[in-house]
Amino acid sequence: MHKAGLKTSPVRVSDAARFLCPPLDTDYKNRLFKAICDQGYGQPRPNDEQRERWKAGLMNYGISEQDADTEIARELEEDFLQKGQRYHTVYADLLTWSFGVV
Repeated sequence: MHKAGLKTSPVRVSDAARFLCPPLDTDYKNRLFKAICDQGYGQPRPNDEQRERWKAGLMNYGISEQDADTEIARELEEDFLQKGQRYHTVYADLLTWSFGVV
């Protein structure tokens, strides 16, 4: 990955991190993208009722209505299901999130 331009990606040695970079031109990359979506990261856009339930759920945790709307808009803009095939993705199982610098 360093040869491809990845400068840092802080993950622990015990983390199972998977790198997915465009284009999705191999069977492995397509299977990995599908697996990421199937594990819940690639969700279809919610309808109005689902969006209101999502917002209510966030507000139940004490988040303001404005912050809930902002977070929902941010997540919907990301739209991994439709746009994720163009994203450079570092995906770690068990909700261990990582970041890197390219």
